[in-house]
Amino acid sequence: MNPAPLELCFHPNFFDLKNDTSFCPIERNALKDFYDSSKGGEWTVSTYWVDPYISHCQWYGIKCKEDTNEHITVKLELPTNGLSGTLSKSISSLSVLEVLDLSDNDIKVSGVCVADKRSIYFIHHTDLSYL
Repeated sequence: MNPAPLELCFHPNFFDLKNDTSFCPIERNALKDFYDSSKGGEWTVSTYWVDPYISHCQWYGIKCKEDTNEHITVKLELPTNGLSGTLSKSISSLSVLEVLDLSDNDIKVSGVCVADKRSIYFIHHTDLSYL
């Protein structure tokens, strides 16, 4: 089953299935929140980001597990891409993330609480330089 169009998942009074993860995947919603909080409309490259009908696994800078149909994000790589704003707390919803590279951007991490930082201990490579 394909997920619902992205914009439906963000209309709490309009879409009854917004809490059903088969229609509104947690990771896709978290990445949309990340896009909004890091001013995605101003990024240098944002190919397919928040396209309502394209899997988040095809969004620029995203790599998902290849051996599954569950669309699990393992890499988020957007170095030198004009990100600004803040790192959203929802980034901790990317529970299998192995690589986080947001280097050479102007994104702030001060909005991420300690509990959220603990949840990214499993990441094999993190580059937040120049933040």
